[in-house]
Amino acid sequence: MNALIVYYSLSGTTQAVATALAKDLDADVEEIRCDRYSPSFWSRVRAGYESWKGSLPTINPLSHAPSHYELVVIGGKRRLR
Repeated sequence: MNALIVYYSLSGTTQAVATALAKDLDADVEEIRCDRYSPSFWSRVRAGYESWKGSLPTINPLSHAPSHYELVVIGGKRRLR
């Protein structure tokens, strides 16, 4: 099966899971990048505030076209409240 694993990770945890999954599935892997945010404390505060406002940041273009794959898995982290 032709698969693509796409992920977003600030801390590196999701990256480790995505990389392991891609290895098991023999899939291509790609990171979603957003130049506006970094792992720093203030960047996370800004991201939280902008999320609360409903403001979406621009992400960098992907190098793989998801439409060329039979399976696309998207990974990210969301904290439950």
